[in-house]
This record gives sequence, structure tokens and C-alpha cells, in this order.
Amino acid sequence: MMIEKQRRRTIRCEEWEPIQVGVPGAPLSFAELGQIFKQWKARTGTDPASYFDLRGNSLVPKNWTGVAPGDDVQLEVAPIGSSSLDKPERIALDRNISLMLQASLTGGSMELAEGDVAQSGERMHVLLMAFCRLLAKARRRQIIRKYVPARMATRCTRGRTVFPAQVFESIRRPGYFISEWVALDEDTPENRYIKAVLARFRPRVSGSLRCKLDELLCEFDDVSLVSSPESEWRRIRFDRLPREYSVLLKLGKSLLDGETPGLFSGLANAATEIVFTARVYETFVASKIALIAEARGYRAERQPRGRYFGKWKDGTHIGRSAFELIPDMQLYRDGESPVSCVIDTKWKRLVPTSPQYGISLDDVYQVVTYAARFGHSHAILAYPWIGTGNPLGGTAHYISLPMASAAGKVQVTIIFVPMLEDRFASWQTRVGSLLDSFGSE
Repeated sequence: MMIEKQRRRTIRCEEWEPIQVGVPGAPLSFAELGQIFKQWKARTGTDPASYFDLRGNSLVPKNWTGVAPGDDVQLEVAPIGSSSLDKPERIALDRNISLMLQASLTGGSMELAEGDVAQSGERMHVLLMAFCRLLAKARRRQIIRKYVPARMATRCTRGRTVFPAQVFESIRRPGYFISEWVALDEDTPENRYIKAVLARFRPRVSGSLRCKLDELLCEFDDVSLVSSPESEWRRIRFDRLPREYSVLLKLGKSLLDGETPGLFSGLANAATEIVFTARVYETFVASKIALIAEARGYRAERQPRGRYFGKWKDGTHIGRSAFELIPDMQLYRDGESPVSCVIDTKWKRLVPTSPQYGISLDDVYQVVTYAARFGHSHAILAYPWIGTGNPLGGTAHYISLPMASAAGKVQVTIIFVPMLEDRFASWQTRVGSLLDSFGSE
């Protein structure tokens, strides 16, 4: 595998950076691009058209980072804005993207310890560490067992004595009793599936992570190792499981199936990793803002469905709904001064030196349309900031754009998510202060 990987020619670029294709001197031919698209579809199960813009002789990778291999060439895409970063800054960016990926997989935020993310961005290592931590946390709260009947010959009675088996046993071996009792057994579908995950990935890792997997496997000595985890998955009753185990098992399934959001691995390229950055960023930011908002009395709704821009009045679709509106999140706070807000996340590069910071007018139109259609007085657009310092300069950390619409006044706020900040600590504080200010104008 490693020999194959070394033979490939590598083309490096950033997200949204155009690459010339099929012209003299271009780094990529259309035949090689076809190889990349073919393997992309096979490995990720997604349409390449959603992640590549191909116009004429220009190819633009969008909303993903990592390595996409073909037969003879591989495309290595770095996050937007990362080429201008120094080594410590790239490590900080990689750590935060991994934290976002981990949060999107586990359904919540988890803190990364120092050194969790290697400089090369070994995200499989991070995901397995997340699995190990979730497992340890779940077992501290509850060890899943089932009640099973046990029967054996004992030197003293245990539970109840079984007749007529006891009569024959007393003749065959005087002084022994056939006892039967109810025991707790860890050999359940949930535990068998967890053990299958640990056993599957143990040979693929080394060092401290392998030691951790070995330590956890020892706790499952009394659990059967199955060859078909899929059959165990079908036996699991999620409606009876604590949330910690539900999250743990879903992450384990994603790892076993190779379908983790934003990650795939293949035989043709050892350590191939793709992170669907836009999706991971959207999930992470929405989950963080929801936690911050709920702590302040807001009610959060994630990607509500069923609301449309309008209905057709002409043509063959008369009366049918047209253009569904699906904002990333809506916030509601009841009380004497009720407040509502719509939030949309955008994984796009900001340009602090441009007149409008690189913010698209279409993005503003979209969020104002959401606010007008859903009746919100506040709207937030959240962009990543991959750089040092403050993109606005000074001490301001967001932009307010009050404007009027047909439905009334809408306060649009542009916030920046600092992708190099350690665990987004001060950003979370700023978001909380912003939400507190709504309704106090």
C-alpha cells in the first residue's frame, strides 16, 4: 500500500483554489480527473459534482479537505486560508477541525486533551480516542448486563436446588448439589458490538492507543467476539439504552462501516482521509450555539422542515409548495420580551481587506429571506476566520447590519468563528453576550 502511495503524483491546493485541467502544462489531465472522480464516488458514496466545480478547464475543490486518490495521481486539499499559516497555527487549525469532526460524530462537544492531534492530522487516531473515552465514560455510569439462568453442580447450595436432577447427582457424586440461580451476564449484543469495534481497529494502531484498546478489551473478556457485528447491531434496542451508549454505538458503527461523516479510508491509499469541512463546521457551530442559547433560556430548533417560500399559482404545479426553506437553526426565547433568531453557517473564506470582508450578498439575501418568512427580528451569519488577530481590527468581534424588509426590521449580525483559537473558549463567551443582548435593545 505504501509503495502505491509513493508512486502517485501529488497535486496540492486549498479549498476553493482553481486547478487547471486538460490544457498544455496543466497539472491534471481529464483522464486523471476521471480516475479521481471514480474513486471518490466509490469510497464516499457521494456525487463528485457536489464537491468539485468543473467549468471548462478549471477545477475547484469545495467543502472538503484531505487526500482524494486516483490511479496515478492524488489531489491533496488543505483548508481554506491554511497556506498562509505557520506550523503552530496549522497544528491549532488541525486540532480544532478534529474537535469539530469528533463533535459531529458523537452528537455533542468533547474536549481534546493536549497532544491528541498529531501534526500530520491523524484523524482516525482522534476518532478512536473519542470512542475509547465515550466507552470509559459509559461504563463508569452503567455496565450493560442481562439476567440469565445459571445451573451447575456445586459443593453447597446456591439459589435453588433442582429436582429431579439433584437426586441423580447425589447418587453419582454425594455431597454435590445441582443448583440454579439468576446471574448477570455481560454477553449482550451491545457489548459484543463494542468488542468487535475494539478488536477490528487494534491491529491498525500502535503505541498508547493500542495499549488503551488492549486495556478496554480486557474488560470484555467475558463477552463473545463475533465475526458478524452487523447481526448484533440488528439486535440492539436503542429505545432502552442510556444516551451515552447510543452515541458510543453509533460512532462504532460509523467506524466499522467506514461511513463517518467526513472520513473514509481505502486500500488504494493508506491513511486516505477526507473531511467534509462545510458539513462538520455546520454541525459543530450549530451544536455549540444551541448549548449556549439553551443555557440562556432559548429553545433551539435544528434545520426545521416543512416551510416553503410560497406556492405555484401558474403552470402544471398550481397549488404545490415551491422552494423549501431550511435554515441551520432557529432560536426562540419566551417571556415578557420574546426574542427569536435565525442562524445560518457559511464555510467560506473571509477577506478582511475587501470592502465587505468577502461576504457574499447572496448570503445576506438568504438569511434575510429566512427571517422574513419565519418572522424573526434577528438573523446571524456565522463565518470561519482562519487567521490570527481580529478580522475586524480593534476589539469588535461581530458586525451588525440593521435593515428593513417587507416584514419589518431585521437585525443581521455577522459573527466570526476563530478557527485558531484554543477550543473556541472566548468565542463561546462572545456568542453568549450577543444572545443576551437580544431583546434588550
